[in-house]
Amino acid sequence: MLTIEDISRLLDVKLEPIQRALNERQEALNERQEALNERQETLNEQQKTLNHHHHTGAMLGYLVGARVRDEAKRMFGHSFAKRFSVRSIHDVVYLISKARFKGLVESSNPEKGVEATRKLVERAASVRDAVARAFFSAAKNELSGINYDSLSRAEDAAEEKDFGKCLGILIGALKQTDGVPQDIVRFMVRLAKAFPSEQKKASPKQISDALLSCDGPGVMLLELSSRFNDETSQWTMATGESFFDSVCESIEYDLRGTITLVDTHATIACGEIKTSYTGLKIAKKQLLIRTQFLKHAVNVIFGEFENVVLLGHIFILMHSIDEDRTQFPEDQMVENGVSYYMYRV
Repeated sequence: MLTIEDISRLLDVKLEPIQRALNERQEALNERQEALNERQETLNEQQKTLNHHHHTGAMLGYLVGARVRDEAKRMFGHSFAKRFSVRSIHDVVYLISKARFKGLVESSNPEKGVEATRKLVERAASVRDAVARAFFSAAKNELSGINYDSLSRAEDAAEEKDFGKCLGILIGALKQTDGVPQDIVRFMVRLAKAFPSEQKKASPKQISDALLSCDGPGVMLLELSSRFNDETSQWTMATGESFFDSVCESIEYDLRGTITLVDTHATIACGEIKTSYTGLKIAKKQLLIRTQFLKHAVNVIFGEFENVVLLGHIFILMHSIDEDRTQFPEDQMVENGVSYYMYRV
């Protein structure tokens, strides 16, 4: 008969390999944990560096912006130097209400503001179908990997002019397609709000409410409508530019600028702030979009002006170490109908 000591010795013999394996496993886990701890420390240090750079960049941007605004205020006045964001058609009306000599003074004559809003909504609504069709064509021709069946069903809906259904199918397909830029999906989700009814035709109030909403497609459609020729049903895009590249969900003005409307003449000016010369090409494109957008809006509200002058003022940080001025060799130039002026501050 086995004694307790005999049983213990037998168990020790059988358990020894298991214990050794467990010890080795524990050592491996400890080493892995140490490696994870070291990696976490590295990530923490990198995050601190990124936070520092972000804070420094934000602070630099704030200081540059404040400096430029003071100079712009001195040169062109307090109103010119304000920052402004156009996120809804109401913002467009507000901005144009500040125009000199022929503005929409909403406080003393609110009917003018209401009428201006109505005209802008009607213009935005007039290109809903054309924009939806252009979105579908761009997705079909420029994006790869979209499910063929989904494209076919979306095309059938477009042919039936049921663009709400067309966009719904496209959005669902794009969300399941790898490599599709998220901003394109976001554009389509916003545009789909212009087709608020499950039926093919929404009521005018439904459309108006959707276009006036800050998260609706009103500004996007209004900006795109400035590029649409109603007679030829053709789009005016920059050479080599994708339709998606031309989409603006909102219009941001670094310097709000001024609008002057006198009889049949209009002058529209706004400004952009850049820290170096490398930003000049982008600044010119941004100012072109912003001035053309306002030109289109005032023409929609007041009727076509015989003469429209567009001015883009670009402010560059004085101590920029970037010496490349090939994109802007002179302090003044005219391009695409906009007169650009550059200032170092």
